[in-house]
Amino acid sequence: MEVSDDRREKALELGATHVLNPVEVDAVARIKELTDGGVDVAFDAAGVQATFLSGVSAVRKGGEFKVVSLWEQPVTFSPNSFVKTEAKITGSYAYANLFPEVIRLLAGGIIDGNKVITSLIPLGDIVEKGFETLANDRKQCKILVDMHLS
Repeated sequence: MEVSDDRREKALELGATHVLNPVEVDAVARIKELTDGGVDVAFDAAGVQATFLSGVSAVRKGGEFKVVSLWEQPVTFSPNSFVKTEAKITGSYAYANLFPEVIRLLAGGIIDGNKVITSLIPLGDIVEKGFETLANDRKQCKILVDMHLS
């Protein structure tokens, strides 16, 4: 699920089979149709109430909802949604425990990390061309800092 056209296009380029704009369709209903009742794992990378509720609702019985975002506001939900499905909520701060799996996928050629790199910048440009660009340009995915560039 993604509201940005550019990011939905990038997801398809990276191998996604379906992309949904939750503003245009009932994404949870469509996910349940496509997956025969829900996904094994849903990730929240946005950190807002709407994505939390959608992710919780999209998980199948016994599935997992993984929170990888940081939150500016508290979220509210009914724990019954997890009790009834026996799903679980887990979190990952800065993806620390995901690195071994990502390295394995990259090394095995299962995913191409180059496709998510949208810019390469020198350290001196990290604020303007790094942080500010990421905050304001929805086309960006990953901006790498190269210490050898000037």
